[in-house]
Amino acid sequence: MSESITDSGHDTNSTFGTSHTNTSEITGTLGKINTNNKHFSYNYDDTLPKVLPSHKFRYSVWHDLRQTCLTGDQLHAPRVRAGPPEKEKQFNRVIEDGLPIHHDLSGRRRQNHMNELENWESAEVINLCYQELCHEYQWKNFYRILAKCQSAVTINISYNTIVSLKQIKFSRCEYINMHANYIGSIKDFPSLPKAKKIVATDNNIKTLDGLQSLRGTPLEELYLSGNNCSFEINYRQKVFQTLPNLRILDGVARLPSDSEFVEDETQPDNSRCTIL
Repeated sequence: MSESITDSGHDTNSTFGTSHTNTSEITGTLGKINTNNKHFSYNYDDTLPKVLPSHKFRYSVWHDLRQTCLTGDQLHAPRVRAGPPEKEKQFNRVIEDGLPIHHDLSGRRRQNHMNELENWESAEVINLCYQELCHEYQWKNFYRILAKCQSAVTINISYNTIVSLKQIKFSRCEYINMHANYIGSIKDFPSLPKAKKIVATDNNIKTLDGLQSLRGTPLEELYLSGNNCSFEINYRQKVFQTLPNLRILDGVARLPSDSEFVEDETQPDNSRCTIL
């Protein structure tokens, strides 16, 4: 997408957009700020390029580049979002300093090159936050990568508008950060048989349904604040009652009051009888 710097809605003939005499000028990287004792106005520099130098890399991931030997597990925050169909049309055409920025591999050789450098299967730390996933093909590629992360012990997939991960299993994961997604239920969590710490703050979890599925894990810390479920009456007592091995909930260590028994409202009350 072409990026240009334009005057966004300023009327240069209005009071706030008019330059005055006897003003000081503060020169910045994008233009000049004209100041006086009443108003500030900003004049954009017309000499700036209409397209940023990084524009040529807008559809590229690291293993597409002509000279790279980095593997996925060596990158702290790799960009894995798949490019649109237009990417293939431009793959061999993008030039920098007279040379193509991408490699010249194709077909099976290109696929093998991608698999070798991605190496998600052996990565122990995965950080795939802020991927800005919008289209179906981007989600398909994202889930393809997650399914390969079977050696990952630490996983960060925050800020990705994820709705559900229930089809994914992270066999070795001990810590997962799913903060700021759109997950609607604990039942939509991935399978986490070895999880010790789960962060799922600021999602869309309405109830504590599905919490029982975490009972058999070594879970010690759970973070659900910012979800509707955290406002339930006796919220803390219900969580600790379901997860007796839990030590910390939402950053607060287990309190004596958290161990108070709470009736399960979902079960019928058989202690009463009706006399006709």
